[in-house]
Amino acid sequence: MKNIFHEFDPVLYPIKLWVVMTNNNNILNDRFTYYPEGKIEIDFTKVTAAADIALKKEDNLIGILIVFENVKSFTVKTIAHETAHAVKQIWNHLGEDYFGDEATAYLSGWIADCCWKVKTGKV
Repeated sequence: MKNIFHEFDPVLYPIKLWVVMTNNNNILNDRFTYYPEGKIEIDFTKVTAAADIALKKEDNLIGILIVFENVKSFTVKTIAHETAHAVKQIWNHLGEDYFGDEATAYLSGWIADCCWKVKTGKV
């Protein structure tokens, strides 16, 4: 399986988004660590996707890392599920419990769209 790494910048928020397709924790740990620190250990026997706040080792950027195990795990349902986790992580990182309906809807749409671009190869 080819590992796909894509970085997105929401512009409005001081955080990045990485959408990755891999089922290899070693490949993830070569590039990222969970933030503030922690080894990435996704149990792909139990989940097909995950989202959490991470630090990109190469340039120390903080962002949300969304990992899809493979093409089959890249479903609308899974994208929506991981988007919900990603939005919550972003608000937590910014020190907000909830940022309002419009801000949350906009951010959710943007994250889901980034995932869809990766899935459809329109990046």
